[in-house]
Amino acid sequence: AGPPVRLLDTPEANGFPAVAGAGGGDFVIFYTVFINPCELRGQKFTMNMLKSGPSFLVSTGSGACAGATRATANAAGDVMVVWATDPGPDQIEPVRVRAAIYPALVSPKP
Repeated sequence: AGPPVRLLDTPEANGFPAVAGAGGGDFVIFYTVFINPCELRGQKFTMNMLKSGPSFLVSTGSGACAGATRATANAAGDVMVVWATDPGPDQIEPVRVRAAIYPALVSPKP
């Protein structure tokens, strides 16, 4: 293990990260960007911690930000991300759990 590395360098504040990887060594980080409306985004990285392609939009909150984010990958390299939307104390909408699956997003296990 080496020193920490800054993987996300965005001008907006971000948080609630989750990571998923498979046997090929590449991985995906999912994170919430705190803009109005909030966005849940993903960014793929190589095993050398280099970005692989542009970040991608998973979900745009409509008055609710994504939090409690979790992610996992299966042996085929499919990635699932799950999150909860929390509208905050001023909203009457309940917390909702959502999910998305990205087929073959990371390298499969050999």
